[in-house]
Amino acid sequence: MSIHAACAQAVDLSDPGTTFLVMTYDDIEILDEANEKPSTGTAFVLWLACIFGLAGVHRFYLKKPWTGLLYLLTFGLFGIGQLVDLFNLRDMVELERRRDHALPPLVPLHRRLMAPRWKVDPAAKLRQDLRSAALANGGYISVDQAAVMMGKTEDEVEKQLDSLVVDGLADIDNHPTSGEVVYTFTAPAA
Repeated sequence: MSIHAACAQAVDLSDPGTTFLVMTYDDIEILDEANEKPSTGTAFVLWLACIFGLAGVHRFYLKKPWTGLLYLLTFGLFGIGQLVDLFNLRDMVELERRRDHALPPLVPLHRRLMAPRWKVDPAAKLRQDLRSAALANGGYISVDQAAVMMGKTEDEVEKQLDSLVVDGLADIDNHPTSGEVVYTFTAPAA
């Protein structure tokens, strides 16, 4: 009986003499590791069976019977596949361990070396878009214009425009001809 099944059995809670064994998921995983996970050492020993003409035995151990049979019949793909497996054996064992226990997949090396992808803050993007739109519009923009251009509500746009004023990146003024309240921006100094 597996550890998971033993832990899942019903316990009579009405019996005052019942003793409970408290196990965490880490405890269960340690017990499962000792019983079920393939060993790198065993896989290397089975890889060495190629010396006696039994290439691919390690693949049967790692639950890859079809490629194991192919390796047996072709002497490890004429020795090339057997040699490649020697260098990949640790990763093959780790992959089988993860597959058996439904752990997350391994992250390829090129993914680990890539720079992280940063999430763009929607409010910061809106502030940047508002500034760009105002500069393209002669250095000023009204709340109504910004709401239409950005596809946002007037409240969202006004909140961001006001935060730009507080940060000193914009000023509130009146449009010179229409008198409408506008937010003015100046182009950054080059």
